[in-house]
Amino acid sequence: MPFPTDTYLKVIKCLNLTIDDEIVVKAALAIAEATPEVETEVTNILDQIAVLEGSILAELSSPNSAMIRADVVEWEGGGARAKGMKQALGTLKQQLANLLGLEYNLAPGYGCGTFSLPTRTIL
Repeated sequence: MPFPTDTYLKVIKCLNLTIDDEIVVKAALAIAEATPEVETEVTNILDQIAVLEGSILAELSSPNSAMIRADVVEWEGGGARAKGMKQALGTLKQQLANLLGLEYNLAPGYGCGTFSLPTRTIL
């Protein structure tokens, strides 16, 4: 089953690519669609990323985001409770990049730079 039409935009946003990488991302998604297992895994990772991003936003928006021990009212700044979620998010984004043969740019807005199509014979 083909990816929804907005999937390439989700990948661009997740991997901090630019719109200049649209053709490369669409090509990578087309290759992923050829293998149902890869297509399913890409869809699952994108869904997990969306859930984690929502959880991180909710955590950081919470007035209690810095509280680490309620019994003694102990606080720690800098969104420390969301740190583990952010690490998991980074891992998922790297897995997505690996599956699609793209680069995951930690700094937003730099584009993917390189992409190579795998050599395989499709009969």
